[in-house]
Amino acid sequence: MPDQWQAKWPLLAWLVIALASSNTSAAQQPSGLPEHLMRNGAISIQEACDRVADLTTQSSPANIYPSASKCIELGNYSNAAKLPVLAAAFGRFDMLRVPDSTSHQVVQILQLHYMQNLSNDQRARVNFEIEKLTRKNSVELDDFCDYMRRLGPPKYDPSYMEDHGMNAFVEERKISSPSNFEGEKAWNALLVNELFCKPKNMSTHGSERMKPT
Repeated sequence: MPDQWQAKWPLLAWLVIALASSNTSAAQQPSGLPEHLMRNGAISIQEACDRVADLTTQSSPANIYPSASKCIELGNYSNAAKLPVLAAAFGRFDMLRVPDSTSHQVVQILQLHYMQNLSNDQRARVNFEIEKLTRKNSVELDDFCDYMRRLGPPKYDPSYMEDHGMNAFVEERKISSPSNFEGEKAWNALLVNELFCKPKNMSTHGSERMKPT
């Protein structure tokens, strides 16, 4: 694992683990996605490698990871790096707003399912692009942070996560977010503290420069 990733947030570390484990035997690989993700339609049957610019705050990790997998299949490694990093950020945000901690591991399950079964060459190429994208104080990271700040926090219902936890099996389920949860504040703090984005007033690139593809 690259040194600069070790200090980053756990979700990106899980992604590295998934990539590093892509040559495990079939017996060691995840048997499949949780039934609830397939049953309630949280997972889309992804046939396209989405451009980052086409994603919205309605795109959940359950939609983004299948697209990242398709990008790898098509050899679009730039998108294949950006999509899972964005999905990891959305997943981390969902962990902050979904009270049931037993549901949080669903993001890691999605990462392992869609990013594990890669060839050595695919793994190396994705690793290279993610390392380049997330290098602290780099132009690539500054630009991607500008994009994510403009995109804003997720607006979808995080049911893909809520349905995974123990709270899904009780009659009175907790609300999605604590009453004092401030989405915009939490999103900006996540970018600065966990992805090492520069604070908003220190951004070095204007909004005209960042045109994600």
